Amino acid sequence: MNNKTFSSFEEIDNEIRLLRLEKEIDRLSLTQQVSASAESLSPKNLLANTLGSLFNNKRWLNIALGYGMQLLAKRYLNKNK
Repeated sequence: MNNKTFSSFEEIDNEIRLLRLEKEIDRLSLTQQVSASAESLSPKNLLANTLGSLFNNKRWLNIALGYGMQLLAKRYLNKNK
């Protein structure tokens, strides 16, 4: 913390106002970050993010498509017997 030298009470009052505003801004920012964190940890968002990350990876998508194609092929072949 820097030691400031003030030459008048007006400068002290201005500094106090500035510090109060900074404190309020920091409090609002923290409140917003907590809200955003709580929202991102909701069950709905957790599931959406998990599924989204699984299917954004092409490897998992290829595995799922391959498995789906196998199931469709088995059903089609069993139907035609």
